[in-house]
Amino acid sequence: MDYFQHIEPGRGKHKCDSFTLIELLVVIAIIAILAAILLPVMAAAKARAKTANCASNEKQIATGYLMYADDNQGYLPVCGTNMGGGTVLPTEWEVLINPYIPAVGSASNSTINAQGSVLTCPSANLSLLFQLADAQHDSNTNAFGGYGNNYPYGGYYFGNLPAPYNQKKQSQILDPADTTLNSDALDPMLGDDEDIEFFGFSYAISYIASHLPNHTYTRHNNGDNFAFADGHVGYMSWLQASNGMNGQEDWYWIIPK
Repeated sequence: MDYFQHIEPGRGKHKCDSFTLIELLVVIAIIAILAAILLPVMAAAKARAKTANCASNEKQIATGYLMYADDNQGYLPVCGTNMGGGTVLPTEWEVLINPYIPAVGSASNSTINAQGSVLTCPSANLSLLFQLADAQHDSNTNAFGGYGNNYPYGGYYFGNLPAPYNQKKQSQILDPADTTLNSDALDPMLGDDEDIEFFGFSYAISYIASHLPNHTYTRHNNGDNFAFADGHVGYMSWLQASNGMNGQEDWYWIIPK
């Protein structure tokens, strides 16, 4: 028996059929539909992850505030250092809580680095913030991470004076669970001329409404994360923060009498 048979060219082979134009268009249409469905879902999931990451950052910041107070006769960190002549270094609170949070660089206003640390909100519009800071000749834009100290409540250092001005104690807070220490700050907008609101300060809603009427807290789905004086962190929409308690929009920025 001849085990080796001659196979003529082309025999024993299956011819592969190619896609028709209609079939190719159908596949492309299906892919486009799936992308249209999945991309918004993925974007929303990414935004939620950033909000959760921000809340974790604020929790560590709040812990830093409270640990600082424990070591300093109950006094809370001040907002910044007033150098006179309208010059304010607004990241003093970052310097003061530096020993109590993961390392963010050397602890001075001119060298502290918030970038890539718990002092930076993952959703903050830092690129425009840096442009405004450079225009104002701020000495250390790396200190700006998009979070802010409760400006109406926190005090200041004045130049090289050893004691801060108007520094508050924990014991002065009337309602710790409803008084903010730190929060997401406003993201800048083109044309803003009052840039200090974005650099390490968190302002009361009434101030924002009167001075920057086009702004809302829109960083995390029309809201922000807030660290409160009792150490907890909560999310509030712009509507919630604006309404406040019993219609008092500044109740989250309570200043003791």
